[in-house]
Amino acid sequence: VHRYIILLLMSFSSEGLSQHLARLNREIVSHPLVSFAIQVYAAFHTDDFGRFLRMYREADFLTAVAMSGIADLARVRALYFLMRTYPQPVGDKLSLGRIKSFLAFTGDEHARSFLAFYKIRVQDDPSVPGGGWVLLPKKGTPEAAACPLLAAGKMPEKSEFPQGVDSMLVSKFQALGMSRADIVFGAADPAVEVLEAPASAEAVAEGALADDV
Repeated sequence: VHRYIILLLMSFSSEGLSQHLARLNREIVSHPLVSFAIQVYAAFHTDDFGRFLRMYREADFLTAVAMSGIADLARVRALYFLMRTYPQPVGDKLSLGRIKSFLAFTGDEHARSFLAFYKIRVQDDPSVPGGGWVLLPKKGTPEAAACPLLAAGKMPEKSEFPQGVDSMLVSKFQALGMSRADIVFGAADPAVEVLEAPASAEAVAEGALADDV
């Protein structure tokens, strides 16, 4: 439950998240699922959007659902940083497959529509992963002038991309092979075995004394 609270508060109330984290004890924080959620928050909070999106790809279905509220924001910010780091004087290109992985898309159309929304052109080429090249425009060209992420003076504060069905969530749902009822009744909850820490020598000694008594 705590992982969902952390991920949902991350999307809607960062102040409430800080207060919630302060109330958690060490045992809860060290739980693998809660620890994962905290790492997700840390990645987003420190502008490491590439890591956030990698974790989005790796997350179980329900965790990804809780992350999905800010997935598009992470995507556009990751794309913004990419547009700031490629060699603009000469332009560049990346395979659509590579961009899909980087931005955590599983559907070609989803990736293409997202790129098109930000005026980034895809040139079809069936011989490359993803079926096309993502063209990063050369400085001074009409394509560069049309791209809002190149014109932006600061990192986007929100995603303007129309929110719809996320291809990543669709693929995770299909991979489950479960009905919606199964998910509602907890069948999709990840099972994590938490190993108990070995007892200290002092605790063992106290137990032995208690047995003797």
